[in-house]
Amino acid sequence: MFLLLLACNGGAVIGDLPEVEDTADTATDTGDTADTGDTGQEPTDYDCEDIPSSYSSTPVSGAKAYHGIAFNAEGELVGWDGRNALVTAAYGEKATPWVPGIQVVEQIVEHPSGDLFTLAFNELLRLSPEGGQERILGGLFYAYGLTFAPDGQLWVADGGLHRVDIETGEMTTFIKAPKADQWDANLYRDVAFSLDSKRLYVVSLTTNLQYWDLDDDLNPVGDLKVHGQIPGQWKDGLMIDACGYFWVPDYQRASLYRVSPDGSETIKAIGGSEQSYTHALSWGAGGDWSQTALYLPQPYNQSKVVELDIGVPDGASVRTWKGEKSRF
Repeated sequence: MFLLLLACNGGAVIGDLPEVEDTADTATDTGDTADTGDTGQEPTDYDCEDIPSSYSSTPVSGAKAYHGIAFNAEGELVGWDGRNALVTAAYGEKATPWVPGIQVVEQIVEHPSGDLFTLAFNELLRLSPEGGQERILGGLFYAYGLTFAPDGQLWVADGGLHRVDIETGEMTTFIKAPKADQWDANLYRDVAFSLDSKRLYVVSLTTNLQYWDLDDDLNPVGDLKVHGQIPGQWKDGLMIDACGYFWVPDYQRASLYRVSPDGSETIKAIGGSEQSYTHALSWGAGGDWSQTALYLPQPYNQSKVVELDIGVPDGASVRTWKGEKSRF
């Protein structure tokens, strides 16, 4: 049994890498980490009984993003230009510099306050709407994944998995990151919360889509279990739509996969070439950025952005926690 020894303040470690237990559990209530939370927009019509079996993507003129996408309070897409700046772009317009002199930006997530959070050079940064930077946490290992939990705390994947209080910087570690010379170790890449906030889903370097059961305070209970299989290696993101389908980009296969709610079926939605490979993903913020479309950065295609209309909004639009609508 994976023992939770709650400890804090950056260097804290809670147990070793847990044993992975296969399970025949096919619970269908799944969900995603919400990048946007409650958008304030009217709900979008969608039909979970009429899910497409194939998809095609469309380039978004002018937009730039490398390893992550977010949307600011003005409804502009925010991404890293692949060189030295965070840039913003209105739909169909050329990206313009927003925060210059920032390098190697990974995932970006929005907070209801209007602030953005991102990972850069193994540091967790808070960015104000004016572009001001605040360092929340440093000393991470291979920092990549960011996800807001229903309680507003931020989960960080850096090969390990941590929960961070964004106001204090206090960190609780659930899986310790490997050491710098342990590149053959499994690296955990991203997490996602179920639609009822009772499970935490996890992707890593393996083909397994795994999950933890959660208690009412969103603490993992027991061991990681296997929910489904996804081809390839290096799972570079995890989102779940309002119908409970998982969306996972994989680096090795240069593809974006869709996994059914019960984990029994995986299809390749798009990809298969380096240029079409997408790294992370985000739902549109509304307006010109469709709330039923995923926006995907293409780091090996001049940091271009494509739009993938899946016909279903973010799981954040229906997520609940303790029986009430979640803010995240």
